[in-house]
Amino acid sequence: MHRAAVAAGLIVPKAIADITTTPSIAPGVSPGYGLPPAAAEGTLTDAFAKQFFTFYLDAKAAKGGAALSESELQAIQQQTLDALKSAVMIAPNFKSVRDLEVIGSDTDALKSYAAAAEAVLMANKNSATKGEIGYLKDALEKGDASAYEHIASIAKAYRESAAGLTQLPVPAVIAGDALALINALARISEINMDFTKVPTDPLAAIFALGQYPEAVAALGTAFENIHTAYGSADIRFAAGEPGASFVNLITEVKVPTSQP
Repeated sequence: MHRAAVAAGLIVPKAIADITTTPSIAPGVSPGYGLPPAAAEGTLTDAFAKQFFTFYLDAKAAKGGAALSESELQAIQQQTLDALKSAVMIAPNFKSVRDLEVIGSDTDALKSYAAAAEAVLMANKNSATKGEIGYLKDALEKGDASAYEHIASIAKAYRESAAGLTQLPVPAVIAGDALALINALARISEINMDFTKVPTDPLAAIFALGQYPEAVAALGTAFENIHTAYGSADIRFAAGEPGASFVNLITEVKVPTSQP
């Protein structure tokens, strides 16, 4: 049944959009009273409503039309969520190793890559004063609609960083980790864009939030593996040297700064 629903367009077959598309910021919720507007056709929230209604009717029929208890309604809700989770598919990775230009792994190549990668990340640094989760909390807890614009800006920085890193020749010894870094950046970008769908497709945002910890962990692992690879190659960077921040980013994040 779920495959047929996907084929018919009832269930959006991914929680993370194609990285090549230009995302749009979900519009804010209009103030007012009464029931919220119905979710747009094709959204996960719309799919949930339709599937829930189907399961509800089936359960009512099984009881001869008798009213359902609160526990039975909760069970239908969980059944609906489980059905959607089984139908939602993660988008494929942004890039594969075939998309990278892999070169030799001598000291000069490794240092040049680190400097170029650092330049890409710095060029796509945004002006956000907090992380995407902080802005998401502002949107949900404070009703700050502008928070979605900040999240979209962060998503853009992740996305363009991934695209920029893809263009760099990468030493073979770190090619796998560089690819993992690119794909983690791209996936976090699209998860962030799903966060901006709270006003129009809240279930998509919920599903994206469930994927967020794994994506962030993958990003951290990629940076840690790159740092280890440079250490294994006995390549060290002086403070402020081009490439130092890129290679040592994971250690800088892990080591807390002393309090004044």
